[in-house]
Amino acid sequence: DTLVQPQFQSLDYTIGKQALTAVWEDGRMGLINSSGKYKWRALQAEKKEVSVLNIDFMMCGYFYAHSPDLDKYAGSGGWGGSDLDYQAFPSAHTFPGGEVGLQIQQGDDIRFGDDLKGMQLSLYNSTADTVVFNAQDNRLYLVLQARDALGKWRDVEYLPSSWCGNSYHQLYLPPGNFWEFEIPQYEGSLKTQLRAKLILPQTADEKEDSEPRCIYSAPFDGSVNPAQFWRKREYFPQGLMDSYND
Repeated sequence: DTLVQPQFQSLDYTIGKQALTAVWEDGRMGLINSSGKYKWRALQAEKKEVSVLNIDFMMCGYFYAHSPDLDKYAGSGGWGGSDLDYQAFPSAHTFPGGEVGLQIQQGDDIRFGDDLKGMQLSLYNSTADTVVFNAQDNRLYLVLQARDALGKWRDVEYLPSSWCGNSYHQLYLPPGNFWEFEIPQYEGSLKTQLRAKLILPQTADEKEDSEPRCIYSAPFDGSVNPAQFWRKREYFPQGLMDSYND
């Protein structure tokens, strides 16, 4: 017969000589006896309020990604590390065909971190070729932009510079695959439009001082604070092996 009604997400019987079973229920760990009675249970964690990100400075680039080491595409370098691997298109995807693009998805249940409202940004490759991107310690050259008070598109996030040559390398994205990132939902005094911008590698026939080629996501409505267009927080290197100054 049933001794304890099924109610736990997981159980662990290897608790030792106490004849107790470790259980996980509703996000809390506990210990029960053979009758299913709790002998101990973790306190209920306070529920965090979900808020939007209201700041007065530029966010430092945070689009970290990973692709397997293949000299044919990536070469050496890049010591930042990332566990965000690309994934194959789901069967019900909405990515347009024949392009490399950026797509943003909004939703009430999407988070940036634990307690900030967010959106999902997908960098996808629906072409027939593997595409290579420049990276800096696994950070793609990808930022968010917003229109300023004059309607001009300007970055509200920045890419720091590293003096170490090993920071610079490449990531690649095979056909039919995409990276999915979380991005913040900014809030500020300036109601405007925002979009994502990805800087593409230079081609062999481009001059070094030419304007970089970029791809952009579709604009979406939002708001930012004016200082996000220009102000960077002061940065202090975290030791001898920290090659960044901003």
